[in-house]
Amino acid sequence: MNYIIEKESNKVLWINSDPQQLKGKTVWQEFDETLHEVVYVLHYNPQVQETFLAPVVDGMAVDFQPKSVYDKKTARERILQDWNDKMDSVLETEEKPILDEEGNVLPHQFHTNAGWRLNLDQKKKDCIQRINQICSEKISGGFSSSALGSVHHYAFDRDDQLNLNSSVLTEESLPIQCKDGANQESFQIHTPDQVRKVLKDGCLHKARMLERANQWKAKIAEIGSIEELQEMDFASDWI
Repeated sequence: MNYIIEKESNKVLWINSDPQQLKGKTVWQEFDETLHEVVYVLHYNPQVQETFLAPVVDGMAVDFQPKSVYDKKTARERILQDWNDKMDSVLETEEKPILDEEGNVLPHQFHTNAGWRLNLDQKKKDCIQRINQICSEKISGGFSSSALGSVHHYAFDRDDQLNLNSSVLTEESLPIQCKDGANQESFQIHTPDQVRKVLKDGCLHKARMLERANQWKAKIAEIGSIEELQEMDFASDWI
């Protein structure tokens, strides 16, 4: 299509839908070379009275190339799709965020006048949340006890802990669910002493997991860089 653009304002005055590139009054009878410009367009369609945003080279509109911009607070990418799609310079930047070795955007970064900066405090908070999650999973995953004379495995989530505490108070022999060495799960009768032994082993298991979590958190508090945090494997050494 051929567009008549007002030179002073860059506003669209007329659109000629002829697919061939035209010139002057063949586009618009009111064309005035001193006031107007003819622009041939392939992939851009502003309407009459709208501002013509595309650059013009040799009488043709330059095709828009998709461009990435990034949220300054979250580093989230947004793709500008056409000349009407504008970057919000207050909230967005064209500067690419910091990437890891595999080319992925590193989390916990924000943009400043000096470029992207990693947010160490937020990264530490997320690491602590991860440690709390792992600790909870390790506790719930259970422990081993030889209360029955041979080693059995007992689950230890919140309900399991409450049930064991209640069982101790009854001072009676009770069936308790556990797994034997062959990983076969069943309810085994436990005497009051055996119940107390199981609960004690469970409490020791929980205490060890909480102690390990606190050790991780103490290490995090001493860390001075994102790089050091990224090298830490929080899922290891929980035995």
